[in-house]
Amino acid sequence: MSLKADLVKNDTIDETAPKSEGSLNEPTYDFKEVAKTITEIIQLLDDCEAKYSGTKSLTGVIKDQAKVIGARLLEITQTPSRKRQERFREDSVKLEEALGITDTYSRTNEALLFIDPPFLKTLSLAGVPHPEEGFGIAAWQNWLKARAEARNTENLDLATVMHLHEVVAAGLGETVAGKIRQEGALGGDYTETGTALHLKSQQLQALAGNPLLKINTLGEESAGVLIIYPNAKYQESYSACLKTLPEDVQQAEKAVLTTESLIKALLKETLSWYENEEAKLKADLDPSQREKDLQVIKIAAELQQRIVSIHPFRDGNGRLSRLLMNYVLEKHGVAPSIIELGDQDIFYTPEEWAKLVEEGTNKHERRIVFRAVL
Repeated sequence: MSLKADLVKNDTIDETAPKSEGSLNEPTYDFKEVAKTITEIIQLLDDCEAKYSGTKSLTGVIKDQAKVIGARLLEITQTPSRKRQERFREDSVKLEEALGITDTYSRTNEALLFIDPPFLKTLSLAGVPHPEEGFGIAAWQNWLKARAEARNTENLDLATVMHLHEVVAAGLGETVAGKIRQEGALGGDYTETGTALHLKSQQLQALAGNPLLKINTLGEESAGVLIIYPNAKYQESYSACLKTLPEDVQQAEKAVLTTESLIKALLKETLSWYENEEAKLKADLDPSQREKDLQVIKIAAELQQRIVSIHPFRDGNGRLSRLLMNYVLEKHGVAPSIIELGDQDIFYTPEEWAKLVEEGTNKHERRIVFRAVL
């Protein structure tokens, strides 16, 4: 079969190949490897032209054709075919409808829970037709699937949290999604990997008051800091985290001394705390609706902060923590929270963060009311 025929066949292979759940179907050929081979062929043709001037006409034609094919291959590796995109977007619509998302406005409301509002607004202003897909179509679908599963979840336990992360972070790879991290984790400036954070004194105080986090100051204070997430191999972090656990769990953890075990213990303790707080809500038979809502917001905000502070997975902790926060809010009849700067969560005290989460629920409610009166 000719190379051209092969390319045509594989460019449309998605029409007959079985669909893979949660990701665009990949062609059977490794197009990047083929493109690399074509580049090498072009180089050989250049060498041939230089050595044998009489073959210029023939090699020129072959080289031009090779360049066209190479450009097409590069396009295929970077952009899904229109049919594949359309089919994948149809899957998104089905997932959206299951969550009650039926138009652009309700889709934007949901996207504001998934993507930080400033980033989403930038995508919208730039004329991106589907800003909710700012992290990719698959990432948006994974969020929708996780939201649907969370709504059908009655109780939170370790297995449930790991499963929800596996769903929401499916696109991050098999070694990340649903897998408790086994190594240490440092937090720095996410806009420039590996660089330190430069924080205000108020933010540093909030971090210092968080028993799950430690701060590593790099030389002079002006050089910035790195955040140390729970790590069994870093004695200061390990000791601080152990103190947040019951005495019997502390003794058991001292015998194991692994980051994975420590994280699981911290998650179990957090989920036990949440279960107790939820029981208190149910036991309070005569609270005013306002008081109950504020208590729900406080619990949801603290659960989110605890999860993101434990940083149980190598990636996807922010979206998981927001997923769980909104699960708690909606379970108890409170609107989900649209938070302007979701990546700032650990830089606030629990009281300050609860206030911002409350403002986020009010913002979501205002958007719903505004839509209703249009």
